[in-house]
Amino acid sequence: MEYKGKKLYHGDVHDGDRYRQEYADSITRLIEKKANEAYKIREDFMPPEKLIQNAEYYRNEYLKMIGYPFDLDSDKAPKCETEYVGEDDMCKLYRLSIEVFEDFRFYGVLMIPNGLSGKASLVIAQHGGGGTPETCSDMYNDNNYNYFTKRALERGFVVFAPSLMLWTFGVDTGEKFVRFNVPSDRHGNDKKLKQLGYSMTGLEVLCIKRSIDYLVTLDCVNGEKIGMMGLSYGGYFSLHTAAADTRIISAYDAGSFNDRSKTAFFDWGYTGASHKFHDAEVAALVAPRRLRIDVGKEDSVFDYRTSEPEAERITKYFEAYGVPENYSYDLHAGGHRFDENLEGFEYFFAPLE
Repeated sequence: MEYKGKKLYHGDVHDGDRYRQEYADSITRLIEKKANEAYKIREDFMPPEKLIQNAEYYRNEYLKMIGYPFDLDSDKAPKCETEYVGEDDMCKLYRLSIEVFEDFRFYGVLMIPNGLSGKASLVIAQHGGGGTPETCSDMYNDNNYNYFTKRALERGFVVFAPSLMLWTFGVDTGEKFVRFNVPSDRHGNDKKLKQLGYSMTGLEVLCIKRSIDYLVTLDCVNGEKIGMMGLSYGGYFSLHTAAADTRIISAYDAGSFNDRSKTAFFDWGYTGASHKFHDAEVAALVAPRRLRIDVGKEDSVFDYRTSEPEAERITKYFEAYGVPENYSYDLHAGGHRFDENLEGFEYFFAPLE
């Protein structure tokens, strides 16, 4: 090559590869070193005795970490537009458009069991990646949700299935879902929200919380008995919403729980999380309420082996509260789904009966 008639040095394109590799290896070593240090920092951050003494302080720290939009929250019940969809042999179905705050609407499907008189427990049934309220409510075709909305309805519970921005998101779980043409950019929105101090997780936790604010005003809902269950992203949000909202007395996380320093989607990571809250600490904020976690050995999305040490770290918090029976971790033989053994549903539903 020449520049203005002057010959320039010409080398092989790979001459600098050794230095590039050294730099890449340096970053890897730095992350491993700091991750090991962070484990001890996280252990010291929220010992069980301090959580019991200062639960709301830690809950507030958690909400700040996930980018919860405090300034958009409200104590007033939101407005809601309701559309009757139809009914089947189990329930009447409605589409709800909830005004979470001014000029912002959130969507979900409400199912009220046939023959209900008086108030009933409320179950939030959260779909996962690539899902919708209709998909997880068995309105289209077969799926991997194991009829979880029907299992709640047959017990006489009211069910609300919220719609997260996941209808175009997908990983290979072996399942075939309906695809939708409505554009969405979860990744791009998450980056933009984080620049504003928010996040997709924080925003959608608020949306679910505000949905509960509306639902507890209904004559058919017992606001003292609320549970939330979900699969994959739905499990992640069941855990994280229950940590945020103490009105949820029972939570069921299937197919998401893990060591977040080992495995996470782009929107499951937060600045400083390794020093404060990974999944075990989030789960600790659910205590002393009930928590069930399912992890499958054949899960194609997350490696179950990295979930086990993290799950063991939860036990001490429930023991400190004196309710070790309110925490259950199930490592089952299946894949990215609820355990086919229905014991998990029975465990989750018990406080809602």
